[in-house]
Amino acid sequence: MVTPEHHVALVDQLVESSAPVRRIWPVRLRLTLFLVCGSAVSLLVAFACPRPDLSAKLRDGAYALELSMLAAATIFMTLMALRCAVPGRAPTRLETTLALALLVATAGVLAAQPSTSGADDRLCGLRTVAVAIVPWIMLLLAIRRGAPLRVGSAALYAGAAALLFATTVLRVACPTDGPQHWLTWHFAVVPLVTLLTTPLATRWLRGWRHA
Repeated sequence: MVTPEHHVALVDQLVESSAPVRRIWPVRLRLTLFLVCGSAVSLLVAFACPRPDLSAKLRDGAYALELSMLAAATIFMTLMALRCAVPGRAPTRLETTLALALLVATAGVLAAQPSTSGADDRLCGLRTVAVAIVPWIMLLLAIRRGAPLRVGSAALYAGAAALLFATTVLRVACPTDGPQHWLTWHFAVVPLVTLLTTPLATRWLRGWRHA
């Protein structure tokens, strides 16, 4: 069988235009780097602008549980986001269900806080988004350097991970307690802003094939 000339020309053109690419780092390594950077930011906030009663709060079991749940949710969402950059490693339906269950459980722990009568700072919602911007960009760039096929899922997990990271950091810095404040001006920002920005992030990630 003789190969058509146009087929040979097309193959030659593809070979000439191809260029070597760097191998994407393993998911575990990228997750570790993200967590190291996140821990550094958290420590910086804890030392630079902590809540006045941080030392006492860290000895409170309920407060420690809240931080642990927020950190666990952040790590899990980050892992799912980074896996979306590897073909065949995207989150399964079971893992997606687990992610939703972890969010619900975290919200439940925050809702179990004792009610307070302190001032309710509504600017905390904007602070959550502001703190999330840098880790959000880092995750999207890391995903785009891979080969994301389910770009919608990648954008969704990246947004949730970055906003949960910001919520965890602000739990160390924000002096206001109470379920109403934290569910309204901190935690509710996570799903709301994630859903609003996912279409834009998805559109940007789709450009990876042309980057």
